[in-house]
Amino acid sequence: MTDPLTALTASGLFDAAWYRVENPDVAAAGLDPAAHFHGPGWREGRMPNAYFDTTLYLATADDGWLDNPVLHYLRRGEAAGLRPCRDFDPAWYRARYGVAAERNCLADFLARRHTDAVSPNAGFDAAWYQQAYPDVADLGGDPYQHYRMTGRAELRLPRPPALIVAESALFDASYYLLNGDDLRRAGVDPLAHYCSAGWREGRKPNLYFDPAFYTAAPPLLDPLLHYILHGEAAGMAPCAWFAPAWYRQTYAVAAPLAHFLAHRRSQIVSPNPEFDVTAYMAEHAARLGPNRDPFADYLRRSGQC
Repeated sequence: MTDPLTALTASGLFDAAWYRVENPDVAAAGLDPAAHFHGPGWREGRMPNAYFDTTLYLATADDGWLDNPVLHYLRRGEAAGLRPCRDFDPAWYRARYGVAAERNCLADFLARRHTDAVSPNAGFDAAWYQQAYPDVADLGGDPYQHYRMTGRAELRLPRPPALIVAESALFDASYYLLNGDDLRRAGVDPLAHYCSAGWREGRKPNLYFDPAFYTAAPPLLDPLLHYILHGEAAGMAPCAWFAPAWYRQTYAVAAPLAHFLAHRRSQIVSPNPEFDVTAYMAEHAARLGPNRDPFADYLRRSGQC
């Protein structure tokens, strides 16, 4: 049976050069990086590569294994559906790139990550990112690491904007066309129009996102994209009527606005704590009927939209 240290170095999951750079005390002492990680390193929470979060992994691998977490991931963890870090999705990666069952997905990614051929998760498109940002391509290296370390803070996009908007479930094509007679007459694709020109014209992607109200985005970035990628998680409101932090806590959901848009016609959710949807329905149910948005009705009756 292969001894653990040999298994670690042969796994493709330990990056000795990266470990030295990230742990200058190990390099200064002239210690062997793999031996150090296999000994005290992982117990101190040190990472074996840029995509293996030792502390996070130990918190999720709760099957009693008390040895090197990289070997646990190699022998058990990936097959059990555990992630080595929040940013790497092994199940998606295997399906997307057709990785053979006997091949470790993280090892495959680490061997290929300095190209634009692979991405670590569905939310990032390495090829598109390097094409959209030639300065990143000129730097070489790992496109996702650039995005994670600097690109996100610079408000660069991780993949095509139309995909981000479409998959957010925050674009209401019917609403967009109902409020754009010119677009209906022209027969344009509503999502494509919004992403290319609509947001620049100040058009609203849904009733509950007001670009004039949402001022957190810089001038050259679609405010809805900023909200999707940054604003909602920070608790920023998409309009004067929606309270995302309150909604997230009240209904225990991760994506408040998308949840509300999907359930607003159920007549049991409210966009903010001041609107009592139960009381409103008790008064207006007969007039309103089923499958209608009570708060939108309130806005129309009060002349706010």
